Amino acid sequence: MSVWASGATIVGTLLVAVAAYIYLRQLNTMNNTRKLQADLSLFAETHKVGNVRFERMLYGHFCENNFGLPLDGMDDDLRAYIVSTVDALSRVGVLLQNRFIDQSSASVRLLADRALRMWLILEEYVKRSRRRRGDPSWAVEMQLLASAALRQRLKNSRTGDFTIYHPDSTRSECKVYSRDSLHQKLQELETELKALGMEIR
Repeated sequence: MSVWASGATIVGTLLVAVAAYIYLRQLNTMNNTRKLQADLSLFAETHKVGNVRFERMLYGHFCENNFGLPLDGMDDDLRAYIVSTVDALSRVGVLLQNRFIDQSSASVRLLADRALRMWLILEEYVKRSRRRRGDPSWAVEMQLLASAALRQRLKNSRTGDFTIYHPDSTRSECKVYSRDSLHQKLQELETELKALGMEIR
């Protein structure tokens, strides 16, 4: 092989390597852009979920009914808020399930506390709805999000008990979840998710 041929081969190999590098950078940029767009969508969802007046009503209803959520006598607007909350958190769970966002995302961390509280309050409602619909996977994406939020919380050894208080500070009702009970809850959630073929690590 001549010197010119050898040189051409080396140059060709370098060009291929440079092209591959540029392609990988572009692919990485596109992936980051996609995740940023999903993260912005999630940020928008966090604002849809939060409504101070209805959240206070929901916390009060939960605490005043032996930490359950009976629908009898519940205000129609509060019922509608529950439905919209389940829907919004489920949409966030879909993004997480399909890996458009990471569990370490700033928006996921921002939403984690609320997602966990909402699941603990609404779990009975969700399971009752599943039985009524005959659909064990209804709102499973919300459950996936709650599982991720709980897993992240328990990774931090400095976090203690998790408490849901009555919104009226003059009332003493509150529900305290110890770290041990939260570990048990996480195991229950993940067992259910695994049975439905849904796991995010």
